Amino acid sequence: MVQKVLELLAPQDNSNYIDATFGAGGHTRELLNVSSKCRVIGIDRDPNVKVFADHLQEKFPNRLQFINAKFSEIKNFVENQIISGVLFDIGVSSMQINNPERGFSFMKDGPLTMTMGHNKISAYEVVNKYSEAKIASILLKYGEERQADKIAQVICKHRKNSPITTTLELAELVKSVVPKRGKIHPATLTFQAIRVFVNDELKELEIGLKDAIEFIGVGGKIVIITFQGLEDKIVKDIFKEYTYKSHVNKFKVQETNDKSFENLTKNVLKPSKSEIKRNPRARSAKIRAITRTK
Repeated sequence: MVQKVLELLAPQDNSNYIDATFGAGGHTRELLNVSSKCRVIGIDRDPNVKVFADHLQEKFPNRLQFINAKFSEIKNFVENQIISGVLFDIGVSSMQINNPERGFSFMKDGPLTMTMGHNKISAYEVVNKYSEAKIASILLKYGEERQADKIAQVICKHRKNSPITTTLELAELVKSVVPKRGKIHPATLTFQAIRVFVNDELKELEIGLKDAIEFIGVGGKIVIITFQGLEDKIVKDIFKEYTYKSHVNKFKVQETNDKSFENLTKNVLKPSKSEIKRNPRARSAKIRAITRTK
């Protein structure tokens, strides 16, 4: 959905943009290509992506600043710059999920980590040290997993004999109590829930988005790609708060937040069939965007 992102951000020469989820640098590369004189601040909590930033810095001298940090810290790096656009591409990257050593995939065997960067805990601690009730709560809250209690029970029963140390081991335990859901792997929601919890992704999103709203310049755009319902709900609610307009009738003036933002996406944007065919992981992607009007 790169083209939709570029259309919404509409990068201009001599303007500053933030790619808050730099990853392998795909979106940043397109921004720098489209506008020959724009500048990008790339932020990512994963130190392993610096190699991609180094490559782009060589290709686009003096136009990319890379910062290894969480995007909840985004306001610390803006200083007095006027920012014309901010992009958030939420969730785990293909680069991370394709590397078994990162522990994100239930299709490939790897250590039970699921950490995106410097974390206080890993998936291993959650699965092997948290109580049955806490595990069930995490699966229900962050994965909306209906079989949360059964999964938590089988995890705690198994770990009494030996710790659960690999992704495939966890995936097989989940499969033993969760029925197959069409083409969706039974462990999908469990892995999503643990990953979101370990990386505190929902709180990160809320903080980063609200900070971006505070410092974005007049005419600036904020574009967000989400891949699951909990993320999209946070974005939808925050955008609604900041784009709500007052109206007057003959009886009373309605209360308003009186924020100077407007929606760029009246309805959420979704990938086309051709995009999903090229990249099946994009099937659940949703794009929302707002612009500051004054």
